[in-house]
Amino acid sequence: YSLSDKPGWFGATNAWKIASGTYSTYNAFSKVDLRVQIKIPGGVDAFAVTAQGERRELTDELWRECQVSSILRAVLYSDPATYNVTGLRRLTMVSGMRDETRIVESLMDQFRKGWQLGSNAETQVASPARNYLVDGLMAYFAGQGRHIDCAAEVLSPLAYAPGGDKQSAAAGRASHEFKGIDPEVASLLAEAYMNGDEEVQAVRVMHQALKAKPSCYPMLHTQAEFLRRKKQLASARTIALMAVKYAPSEFLAWARLTEIYIDDGDYESALLSLNTCPMYTYVDRDYPRVPTPRRINYPVKSDVLADYNLGDNYTNGNYGTVPVVPRASSDSD
Repeated sequence: YSLSDKPGWFGATNAWKIASGTYSTYNAFSKVDLRVQIKIPGGVDAFAVTAQGERRELTDELWRECQVSSILRAVLYSDPATYNVTGLRRLTMVSGMRDETRIVESLMDQFRKGWQLGSNAETQVASPARNYLVDGLMAYFAGQGRHIDCAAEVLSPLAYAPGGDKQSAAAGRASHEFKGIDPEVASLLAEAYMNGDEEVQAVRVMHQALKAKPSCYPMLHTQAEFLRRKKQLASARTIALMAVKYAPSEFLAWARLTEIYIDDGDYESALLSLNTCPMYTYVDRDYPRVPTPRRINYPVKSDVLADYNLGDNYTNGNYGTVPVVPRASSDSD
């Protein structure tokens, strides 16, 4: 590719010119398409389009939702081996700690609306602790082994401030006193502490959350896994049975109970649990198929060779491949 080439899509004597351009991105929260149309030599028009083709005016909230939607797509579809589109350029999502701070703040701002995004196929009903926003958030930190950072910077403020009061969140985190907690978000906090080898903190969070709501299925699920790791299979079985009782339609509750039965050598009960658990049609993550383009407009060679930094990748068995962000001091930017 060279601008001096006479034939081809790029060339010195082109018979075409760019008269307009359209930038389009999907808002997964409000289920609308955000579009910015640019007309050359002048004129910019920004609007939203619904699934029915109706035009809507843009608001600041729609833009904030769109930002989080783009962040989650960048994290959940970051593995080129499973999702690759012709001509797709993958950019480094985070170049420094300042970028990461903005991303985390955006995710926290929209955290309570995460259930609107839906959940993976193994979760029957999306909830504040089981949705695609949580999957993306946990994947970002887990892929780098930063479970404690996730707990301290994100999950603890959310768990200790169900109403969004940051001051009460900071006070609850500092004093470790039970002053109000969101049990479902606390299940994620306890899981992060467990994966970060902070088991004392995990036990404290589980105690506070179950004291606030003993019938919280996500927390019972997390507690059963904690007891299973500690080889306390009898207690784990009791907790797993309670999780099944309070969430009989959730497959993961039955799966955890089956794993505990298998670890305990009770294969008959494990088979009974598998035969009893709810069965739903499994639909894997949606990887949209892009039609074959009639013509491809690639960048010129100089642009390709200049700076196409795709970033390093770290493969994690639970959450896939995510961009690795190096830790840096606050004054390094």
